[in-house]
Amino acid sequence: FWPIGWHSDRPKAWRQHTNNAQALAALRQTTRMAEQPPVTAAAKSKAADVSSGKRFQLFGGKCSDDARKNMLLDDVAIYSVTDARTADRITKTALALPGGPHREVCDGCACVGGNVISFARALRKGGRVTGIEFDATRCEFLRHNVAAAGVPAEILRGDVARATADEATDDGDGWACRSAVRRADLLFLDPPWGGPD
Repeated sequence: FWPIGWHSDRPKAWRQHTNNAQALAALRQTTRMAEQPPVTAAAKSKAADVSSGKRFQLFGGKCSDDARKNMLLDDVAIYSVTDARTADRITKTALALPGGPHREVCDGCACVGGNVISFARALRKGGRVTGIEFDATRCEFLRHNVAAAGVPAEILRGDVARATADEATDDGDGWACRSAVRRADLLFLDPPWGGPD
């Protein structure tokens, strides 16, 4: 026999735990891996072997185990991609900056997607995220990783410095990058810092 009104007598902490578990289950259901775009053999040969612990640090618990296993990094990306915890802090801070709401974000130095994935998660409903990467291999990895994380983002290969300059660019990616930079409410730049060398 259950006392009448026992649902309302549950401790508040227990109800909060139940709500958090339900929210986490819903998040995992909506972040299923999308079909990843093909990666060229040349790019795949540059992929670094990364431990599961390092992958968890870099891409966090919001990605499924399968998604983390499918993430691609090269030797530069291992030390230059923003880890998940830091990327989430940056996202929270950047989206709270004056002048908001920031519904369109452009990451001009996207590497393999640490910040792009975090921004895309935060702006999943009603926002737009564009990632620009100069290096061809890392751009392929970026496109692949965003799909593996199951988040919506536009990925472009280009030079953000040229995209922000006043001079005209004549290639297709250059125009697309320039357009992404100009329409963004927030332009996020975290350029490569050189790494351990």
